[in-house]
Amino acid sequence: MLITRIAAIGDVHGHAGLLKRAIGSARSWHADLVVCVGDIAGYPDATSHCCELLSTNRITSVRGNHDRWFLESVQRDQNIASSVSRTAIQYLSDLPTSVEFETTIGLGTVFHGVGANDLASFPTTFLEPFLQRMWRLSRLRRDYRLIINGHSHEQLVRTHGELMIASVGPLCGDATTGCLGIDLVGRATTPIRYS
Repeated sequence: MLITRIAAIGDVHGHAGLLKRAIGSARSWHADLVVCVGDIAGYPDATSHCCELLSTNRITSVRGNHDRWFLESVQRDQNIASSVSRTAIQYLSDLPTSVEFETTIGLGTVFHGVGANDLASFPTTFLEPFLQRMWRLSRLRRDYRLIINGHSHEQLVRTHGELMIASVGPLCGDATTGCLGIDLVGRATTPIRYS
């Protein structure tokens, strides 16, 4: 089955309560696929809860820069390592940097930043030369038709020819960013409210 409706959950940053509501809202939007763009880690106890929510609900997730930094800290600091569940550490360790999937408009992907670089973001201006450079350097596949990402903390959807780029934005208290519905039939996006 090709995917036509995707619900994307933005940077979590340990907001377990918001994540739980966003997952519920994403599910009620009747998406074929629910993804999370990473930066799951926050405070250690909240990190464990967020990892459990994503795992239990089988949300397709990728690792963000905060997750990578958190895992690096766990290796260096026993206090941090002992404050989060081993299950959460394993969950974050197992996350890929990107996931690809087939949609009705072609190949889609989700990653945190831009490709394997979890600290990069798509520019708000001069998108064309940026994409040309990423293609020339083989940092992005030319056959992507949908890219879902986070990191920039902005909810912004852009198109370039047949390519749609959906930056989700972070989960936050006002629930206007951080959860985005993408309907590929009409190539339309809708914020999914989770308050």
